[in-house]
Amino acid sequence: MNYAFSPPWYPCDQFPYGIWQALDVVQRQVQSSPALVGTMAIGVMSEAVQGVADVQIPQGPRCPTSTWVLGVVDSGGGKTPTLNMLRRPSVQAWEAQRYQEHATLLKQYEIDHQAWKLELDELSNDLRKAVRKKLELSEPKRRLATHMLVKPKKPRRIKVSYADSTVEALLHGMAEFWPNVTLPIDEAAMFFNGHMADGLPSLNQCWDGQSLSIDRRSQDEPTLVDEPRATLILGVQTALLDKYFKRRGNEGRDLGTMARMLVCCPQNNQGYRNVAPIKLDQRPLDAFHHRVQALLTQSVGEDGEPITQKRLVEFSPEAAAHLHGLRSQIELEVRPFERLADVRDYAAKATRHIAKLAAIFEIFENDSDVIGLEILNRAISFIDWYVKEYQRLFALPPDIPMEEQDADTLYPWLSQFADRRHNRYLVRNDIRKHAPNCMRSKGRLEQALQVLRRRGQVGLWQLGRINYVDISPQWAYDGTALSQALGSYRNSRG
Repeated sequence: MNYAFSPPWYPCDQFPYGIWQALDVVQRQVQSSPALVGTMAIGVMSEAVQGVADVQIPQGPRCPTSTWVLGVVDSGGGKTPTLNMLRRPSVQAWEAQRYQEHATLLKQYEIDHQAWKLELDELSNDLRKAVRKKLELSEPKRRLATHMLVKPKKPRRIKVSYADSTVEALLHGMAEFWPNVTLPIDEAAMFFNGHMADGLPSLNQCWDGQSLSIDRRSQDEPTLVDEPRATLILGVQTALLDKYFKRRGNEGRDLGTMARMLVCCPQNNQGYRNVAPIKLDQRPLDAFHHRVQALLTQSVGEDGEPITQKRLVEFSPEAAAHLHGLRSQIELEVRPFERLADVRDYAAKATRHIAKLAAIFEIFENDSDVIGLEILNRAISFIDWYVKEYQRLFALPPDIPMEEQDADTLYPWLSQFADRRHNRYLVRNDIRKHAPNCMRSKGRLEQALQVLRRRGQVGLWQLGRINYVDISPQWAYDGTALSQALGSYRNSRG
């Protein structure tokens, strides 16, 4: 990873106004980087919206709004307090309330189920007696069948957060408890360097909105999670992420996991923070928390089950046309030597990132199912930033052509060889005779010399039938030195 250069300015002003006001409270209170606050907030908004709405990409697939975010920040950078301020009074408080409601419903269910079971036993006995006595069975069978249809249903427990889990436990929880989940892990060493990393292909399916099939030892048939929704809100220290890449190579990029994330790695601002007491108006942040809870509540049907029909967020005609133009532009920019050639994996996901984020903004701020041009442009500004950040952190250096590598090897050798010859002019056949073994091939040496000529590092000339090299082409022509070089070469041939 490349941490050497500062990231470009994070586009805080592109958040819709109500969201921006809330995040300004968090940033000024925690004094963490605006990029970290914004990135974590996108994750929290994603988990609020993912159970309520999907987004329809123009002339493309219907996608979940689930978004993955990753903050690469060393200890003391504010990962934990930022996530706590955004999530604890909203998602965690809502989840705790649902847990208490579930506990109450579970007690009533146990009472109702016990009464139902006692009546079931009596009706079953009535049927057995009728069978033994060879009586008419239709009436006891009807009463038993009617009773079976009114079996109390166990209330579903809503479990959203999985801060410490294996992939297997996460997927089974989605099947047993709630299909809309979040991994809020502010110290994500386990995610990258533990068993969770082995389940990345399954998590990728959640980001894409594909159904999951889960095998259970206790069941003959696999369990199907029809519409899994998973948000990842991860924070990790640079050394731990480096360890992941060293241990598993480019696996995260090869699987497409890193390209599914909005990643930020802001500079550590410790030592430059304003730690003086400050009194802030908390109302914008309170409104943010209330909106998160309202959307989470919308994902629960009246029967306590996940809603079966999600809202579908679509693009206005103007926004759809603009997005189509952007897709065409991206297609051009992934060509060799163009702007996105070194991050084609991320460029391939850029349109979905934009659509997901635009839908989140539109639902969260405007409660609208139509993405307008203004919101789309805001989302584009953010994804453009995240593309550059991904490029800065993860882009591999371009492959250097062999002739360029040979030129880099040849030039310092030429300088030393000229020093030994005490002359700036070198005969090309003499160079070939003494050059490094890898460049004694005439064709390979010629290509390297041509590269050095294009760079302006050497001059290539011919006098009669003799080709010679000038390693100081910026100097004026020196006929005496050239005569000496040619004379020495002829004498060496005897």
